[in-house]
Amino acid sequence: MGSTTRSSTSSNAGSGPNQTVAAREAFQVLLELSKLLNTGLDAETLAICVRLCENGVKPEALSLVINQARQGVSKSTSSSNLATNFDAKR
Repeated sequence: MGSTTRSSTSSNAGSGPNQTVAAREAFQVLLELSKLLNTGLDAETLAICVRLCENGVKPEALSLVINQARQGVSKSTSSSNLATNFDAKR
């Protein structure tokens, strides 16, 4: 499926407006899939991820980094909440 998408995209390389419309439609499909899969990625973040993948970043590596960042934020938030609760009890 991926090779078919690439070849159809490259065949539109000469037609700028058609290529732009196709890219927008493809991104909307990706965004809908992202929502269906509950990835938690907004349109801007998903666009950044797509650009990174287009520039050679491995999707698996990107996924690991995003998950680790979320875990770090989650731990930071829970630690902050614990400190706030502790201070409130004093």
